[in-house]
Parts: sequence; C-alpha cells; structure tokens
Amino acid sequence: MRLAGCRSRPLIGYLKALGVLRVVSLQVDRSARGRWSGGTFELRAELTEDELIDFLLERYSPSPVVSPWNGGSGFHPKDRREAILALEQSAEPRFEAYRSAIQAARDALRRLQITDKPSPDAKLPLVRELRRSLPNEALAWLDAAIVLTGEKVSYPPLLGSGGNDGRYDFSNNYAQAIVRCLIADAREISLESLSGALYGGTVELQRKLSLGHLSRDSSPNNSPYGEADSLGNPWDLILAVEGSLLLGAGAARKHEATTGGALVAPFTVRSTAAGYGSAVKGEPGRAEIWLPLWPRWATCAEIDMLARESRAQVGRGPARHQARTGLDYARAAGALGVAKGIDAFERYAILERAGQSSLAVPAGRIAVTERHGGAAAIQSIDRWLGNALRLGDDEHCPRDIQIAVRRLERATFALASKGSADDACAALEAMGQVEHSIARSRTAMESGRVWPLAHASAEPWIRAADDGTEEFAVAVSIASLRDRRPHSPALRDYLHGTQRMKHGAHAFDPERRHAVPAGGAVRLLAAIHARRHLDAAGAAEPTGDHPDANGGVVEQTRDMGIGASLEFDLGAWCKPQIARRFAAGELDERRILRLIRGLALLDHGGNRPALPKAQGSMDAADPAFDLMALAWMGHQMSCLGDERRESLGPRPGWAARLASDAIRPVLADCVLRLRMAGLAPIVTADDLCANTSRNTQIGPRLCAALLLRMSPENTGRIAKRITVSDRAANDPQKKEIA
Repeated sequence: MRLAGCRSRPLIGYLKALGVLRVVSLQVDRSARGRWSGGTFELRAELTEDELIDFLLERYSPSPVVSPWNGGSGFHPKDRREAILALEQSAEPRFEAYRSAIQAARDALRRLQITDKPSPDAKLPLVRELRRSLPNEALAWLDAAIVLTGEKVSYPPLLGSGGNDGRYDFSNNYAQAIVRCLIADAREISLESLSGALYGGTVELQRKLSLGHLSRDSSPNNSPYGEADSLGNPWDLILAVEGSLLLGAGAARKHEATTGGALVAPFTVRSTAAGYGSAVKGEPGRAEIWLPLWPRWATCAEIDMLARESRAQVGRGPARHQARTGLDYARAAGALGVAKGIDAFERYAILERAGQSSLAVPAGRIAVTERHGGAAAIQSIDRWLGNALRLGDDEHCPRDIQIAVRRLERATFALASKGSADDACAALEAMGQVEHSIARSRTAMESGRVWPLAHASAEPWIRAADDGTEEFAVAVSIASLRDRRPHSPALRDYLHGTQRMKHGAHAFDPERRHAVPAGGAVRLLAAIHARRHLDAAGAAEPTGDHPDANGGVVEQTRDMGIGASLEFDLGAWCKPQIARRFAAGELDERRILRLIRGLALLDHGGNRPALPKAQGSMDAADPAFDLMALAWMGHQMSCLGDERRESLGPRPGWAARLASDAIRPVLADCVLRLRMAGLAPIVTADDLCANTSRNTQIGPRLCAALLLRMSPENTGRIAKRITVSDRAANDPQKKEIA
C-alpha cells in the first residue's frame, strides 16, 4: 500500500508513517514491513487498504500516553479533563491499557501528595515513581518524552519539553483526538479523516484541534483564521504520537555523558544555522532531528533497533566524538547511512519562532553518498573549525568575525552534505576570511580561543576543491610556495599578518609586521613578491662553521641577495599556458586571491602532493612574460653549466620595479642576464616595451605571475622558442635559421 498521506515532509507525515508501521506490527501482522519511495511511505502487510481502515476504526488499541508531570495534561485541577475522564469511564476492551495507565498515574500523584501542577523540584521524584509503577505499555511514552540523566530531567526535543510545547500538551490533545475518532458518535467523520490521513486527498479539518509543532501550517501560531481556533486532522495527531514512540524508544539507555542535556534522543543534535533558506544565526532553537529514509523493506523491529543503536560519529583516533551539531551530522551522515542501508536523511530544525512555541522547520533532504573527499578535508581542520565556530557564537566577538565564521559554517555544511568542488572552494575562501579577520582583531587574538590553522594537509582540500579551472591551478601554485629555511616569513604571513614560530607553526601578531597592505588582487600579489625579495635580500643563512686564521671557528653566512635565493624554495609547478593567461589578465584575479588566502593556511609539504587538473589552452607565447620567466627560472635548466646558471635568477629590485610599473629596466636586465648565460633573446627590450606600453597594469601582472614556478622542462621549451644559444649565434647556417 502506498500511503500518500504519509510523506517525509512535514514532520507529522514522517511520524504518521512510523505510527502506521508500529500499530500494524504490534496488533495485526508482526511481519509487516515499510519503506520510503520518492518521499512517500509504502506499507506491506496482510491487509488491504479497506481492512487497514477497518482495523484502525474498530479494533485498534491506542498506546497509553499520560504526562502527569505537566500542567495541562488532564490530571490537575485547572486542566481540561474531559478526554482523560472519557477514556477512564469507557468500558471498551481496547482502552484497557489506557485506563490502567491513567489509574497508575493518579496513584503516583496521590502517593507523592501532588495535588496541583508539579513544581520543577517535584518532577524528578514523580518521573522516578512513574517509571516504577506505570504499566509496561505506558513506558514507551515516558522514554520518548523524558530522559533521566543522573539527577537531572532532560527532554528530547521531538516532543517539546517533556511532552508539551509551551501551553500545548501532547498527551491531552492526543486523548482528545482519540475521543473524537473512537468514542464520539461520529463514525463517518472519523472515516473521512482517517482516509485522508493515510491516503491523502482533501479533508475537512476539525476546529479546536492543534497538532503542535509537528505540522507548521496547523500549529497554534499558523492558524489560517488568525486569532481563531486552530484546525487539524485528529488521525494525523494519533498516528504521529504512535510514531514518536518508535523513535523515542530506548533513548534513556543510549545517551553518552558528553552529549548532555536534551541531546540524548536518536538522530538529534544541536542546531546549525546553515543549509536552509530561513536559517538565522542566533535564532532560538532547541535542536535538529535527522530522520532516516530507507529504500528497502524493513520491519518495525529493525527500525526500532536502528533508533536504539544509532551512532553518528566524526573524527578519527582520540579526537573521534559523537556528532553534536547539524554540521557534525552532515559529516557523519554518509558513513552512517551507507552502513545502515539509508539513502537520505530528512533534516528538521526545531525552532522558536512565535513566543515560546516551536515549529519544526524542514531544513532539506541530505542524500547519502560517499563524500570521502569533503569529509577528509573537513577532518583535517576539525579542531580549528570547532574553535572558530565557538568564537563566532560569542556575542562579544567582533561583528566582522561573526560574519566570517557564519559564512564558514554554511560553507563547511554544504561541503559535508553535498561535497561538490564548488562547495570545497567556498569553504577554502571562508577559511581564509576567518583567519584574516581574526588576525586583524586584537580582541580576538587576546581571547586565546583560536590559533592560526596548523598542520592541516593541503592534499584532501586540493582533491575536494579542484574544479578544473585555471584560477584554481594558479591559486594552488602560489599558495604552495614555501621555504626550506625555518625562520623566513611564509606566504600566509604576508597575506594575513601572522608570524612563524620556532617550531614551524604560526601565531597571530598584534603588530602585523609581515602583513602587506591590501590592494587589488594583482597589486597585492605583486607587492608580496617585492616584499619577499626585500626580506630575502636582507637575510643571511648560516653555511656552517669554518676555521679562521688563528685556528678558531667562525660561523659563515651565505649572501641571500643573489639569484634564485630571493624566491621561495618550493612550490607546485604551474603550466606556462596558464601562467601566461594570468599575466595577460584573462583570469578571475579576485577569485584567485580568495582561494590563495585559504589554501595558504594548509600544509603543502606532503609526500604525495595533489596537483590541479587544469591543462590550460594552447596559446601563442607572451614574449615579455616568457623572457622574464626564463631569466627568473632559467637557473633550473640542467643543460646549462653551473657558471651560466649563476647568471640567471631574479636580482634585488626587479620585483619592486615591476610592481611599480617600471618594466623597461627589468626587461633590459633580463636580456643582459640571458646573454651572459649564453641565451640570446630573439627580441629586444625596446621591442617588448613598445608592445606593452599601452597596458598600465602589465608591470604588477607580470610581477604577480612570476611568483608561479615552472618546471625545468617547460623552462627549457621557452628557451628554445625565444632565444638562440651562443653556439647557434656563431654558426651562420643556424643563425640564419634562427
């Protein structure tokens, strides 16, 4: 049977599906099975559609649901007691369990001498007494509504605060719905309502019947008549409460001490304000509930076992912990779903959006797929991410940091739940913005709650975020630049204003001594290149101890201002055709910088560095860039002797001149250096300057593009295209060909 009235959205539809499976399995056919297909529940049992309706109307025995610990439950002087009294006075055999539960609840109140709504201090003794004295059939509701954690009473958010939501009491409204449908003399109305609840269709809703937060549109705060009575289908409420007993079963026996409070129910975690359009950071919310959708037939006992044994864990090794937030659950959902035969989760946020009353807001359907790339990437920043999110939740945190952390939370949630390359790129950009914002805030730095990201491998991020674009390839090549020398400022220090510590990690620097003043993307990268040369030229590196003339030992240093020593030692290669496009201004420079800010925080020194997939288009050579790149990186070519290679490499001042648009002197020096190395350019500096004089941005672009490192093979190919070796220059035939 396809139950079109039992859909996975809204929340009451999902619970109705579980309720039908539960009552049919317990009272008609223990082999009954259910599954989800296209968001609709399907039931397989030894019943026809008409027989199912006939059973529910004539023979169904409702589960006893009593909440004497709540005001409004029907057990206290100021409560509406008509429904409880009607059930208590009914002589029908199918209400025997309900009558027994009501009597046991009255006896417990009498023994504890509670004559009115219990005070907060009286709830714990009352619940303990009820657990001891209630009949077994009534304990399912007690487990679903209340969890005893030591000396504390906690409430799984699915059923509000112990079976009530504000002034709305689930147990009393459930009893009223049973009286309307099964005791009152209105079988035709009950039949129509039941048919609509199971199979869908238009049904006339009954007045003065609320479904609480289980149905957004029929809650007391969403009445279509404004201040008029709320409307609802009583069978919706009956079946939904039955279904909640299946989800809540065993909650008190499965919680972990680390979860704390109300988060002890199956599939329940703290709210993450991300992943749905109406999400607002700081909005009062009780929790999130992630309800599984399974495509294969499953019995009620199997679903009960799934609820009892559900574990969503994130992290590895000692850092492994149970999922506590919606973001954690999104990260864990893939593995959990694959292990348990689940193909998706319906996510609901239980939020306070009208006074103290709650609404169950659908927050999206999260498909279960293998998202190892995104999971591994997030895992690498797990501790830093947790600290950043906690910092963003602090109301005293500067506003710009809160905004950056909020964006990071949304981006990592999208990466965890969908795992696309675009999501990973967005997360990288958000990581860079968070670090940049914290590094500019003395308040955040002094709080000591977040340190710069450290020891996070770049490999999983590159694999997860590589969208095949040339922008990503450029960003990886620049962000991976690094030194063998442990004390030189790193690229991230220039970008964010941090400083390198002795042990290789980084710390926030209130003085921001290494920060390069921000400008446009290209000018900032060019300024960083120039600053790098300036810092390297003023540094000295020990080369070892050597004996002096008097037989003693002195420490000698190597001049760091010559040739290639001005550049970063290591970094991923970039293909020449991609570097040319960057130098020509044909790529999205702002996106490149945003990606670099995040990628530069990662550790690119792994044993198996991931390389971007972008190949770049085959274009004609860019003479100015090619000539400078050859002079900059020609020292790598093994075909040149050591003496000739020493003539190549950048000279102090080259980068600074390019950054300030002084192109001609740099080009002239490059031509001179190439000639000294025996590689005569086939064009002159004047020719190149004439070709670039119309573009006022070409200097900074060239300077930024020359941060990119090219392989010796590609450097050799450039040399063959734009230079003539001194041997060819002395051979008339080869000179003519050249």
